Amino acid sequence: MIRYVLAFALAATVLGMTATAVDQVATTRGEQAVRAEIQTVESAASELYDEETVPPAGPAPQRIVTVEVHDQRPIRAEPEQIRFERITGAEATRVVYRVRGGPTRERTLDVPIRHADGGPVDLTRWRGEQTLVLRLVARESGDPIVVVDTVD
Repeated sequence: MIRYVLAFALAATVLGMTATAVDQVATTRGEQAVRAEIQTVESAASELYDEETVPPAGPAPQRIVTVEVHDQRPIRAEPEQIRFERITGAEATRVVYRVRGGPTRERTLDVPIRHADGGPVDLTRWRGEQTLVLRLVARESGDPIVVVDTVD
């Protein structure tokens, strides 16, 4: 009888530790995936901002990127928040993201980014692959800014 109790207790402990380890791995992989997609947007935006100029007339320079925000893999925790917010008074953007099971993290990008509607770029509710169009346009002050819009 004692053997059965010990075997059950040992099995429950091993299963508990395994579930915790799987959750931690899923959170880590989810964060890695989110960071990779942020890097994709950052690379395109930085290249556009650093290497192009806003033309006085005609079409704005642009880059097109595809990101996969929620890929629904069982070994990867789902993002609960991914948001690009302009930092007022700076030529920079703050990215705030959180993956299920993990803490809220922030990263600063050295390029001003905003959504085409003038607000932050929020990728939180998106599912699957999304195509983003990044355009370099002039603000009211004449300074360049990267504007992000989606392709429907």
